[in-house]
Amino acid sequence: MYAVESLVPAGIVADTPIRPEEVERGYWLPTGDYQPILDNGMEAAFSAYQMLTVTFVDTLTNHAQLGAGDTQDYDVTVFDMPLIDEINDFLTDVDRVAPTTNVLVRGAVPCVTTISMRIRLRDSDFEDDIDVDGLRGALINRIYALGFDYGVLSVSHVMDVAHDYISGRSDVGGTTVTLRGEILAPSGDRLILSDGQEITIPERPEIQVTPRNTLFLTDSSRIDIQFIRVES
Repeated sequence: MYAVESLVPAGIVADTPIRPEEVERGYWLPTGDYQPILDNGMEAAFSAYQMLTVTFVDTLTNHAQLGAGDTQDYDVTVFDMPLIDEINDFLTDVDRVAPTTNVLVRGAVPCVTTISMRIRLRDSDFEDDIDVDGLRGALINRIYALGFDYGVLSVSHVMDVAHDYISGRSDVGGTTVTLRGEILAPSGDRLILSDGQEITIPERPEIQVTPRNTLFLTDSSRIDIQFIRVES
């Protein structure tokens, strides 16, 4: 799990969910045969042994109905990397590793990426003619294809994908694309990247962030596509 994004009391639908105010990163150790060697929460970050303590203020519950010691269930939205625990369990099976082996499987450091773009429609091109869902999916695939080590997401990547989904004289101008990234570092630091042309993952080994362990990650909810009609 990378982050707790929001919370609501269980069963409640809220237009504005609760946002965490503070997140403290820690770790836990299993009681089975395999014992990982961990010194702190930063080392355990994004692994199966990570533990997060989340503090938030519930503005949606009628507190007058609560007494000392009462508890309440919440529906929690998290941002995560799947299968980390399954891979970790497979690799740390006592039948596969020597007792002195130290195995720690961690998710990639995430650069949570948001893309906003405007498509300028001309001539006979109309919004309904454009496969917006397909465009979002293609952008996600292009971003993930960058992989590790390159460390740069540029407007040209976005425009190259978008032009496969438009025709005629319609276009996507470089100045109509906005890129934003938020790196969730294992240390708990958050680094904001924003630029008109490209965002670049920095070399920050002191907080365990480098292009070699950090990925641009996004989903369809983080890709905003708007249209503007340009009359010829």
